[in-house]
Amino acid sequence: MCKNDTVVVVKKDRNSRSPRNQQILTHCEDFYFNNMFTVYVLYSKTFNRHFKGYTSNLDARIQSHNVLSNKGYTFKYRPWEILFTKEFDNKAEAMEYEKWLKSGVGRAYINDFPH
Repeated sequence: MCKNDTVVVVKKDRNSRSPRNQQILTHCEDFYFNNMFTVYVLYSKTFNRHFKGYTSNLDARIQSHNVLSNKGYTFKYRPWEILFTKEFDNKAEAMEYEKWLKSGVGRAYINDFPH
């Protein structure tokens, strides 16, 4: 879409409605990075558990599951390893796919993965 062109995207801080808290992205790479979503499946060998989710920053999200959080489901079943990932161009598609993975058919699909 924009190999040599500059794209200006205004990204609002979701915690504030003030225009002062807007971030302006001016590089094409930033535009694509901030609009890609990854659906992921984590697996805990220790507890034989799966976790499904989506994110726009997979590295930070995995760090959150394995290191940063101190409560909740993913905290209880550490350590997690990535079993599966799939990228999407928009959040709605990622959310729909994550929902499918959490269905009975999606769980069966995940259980067929070697792990």
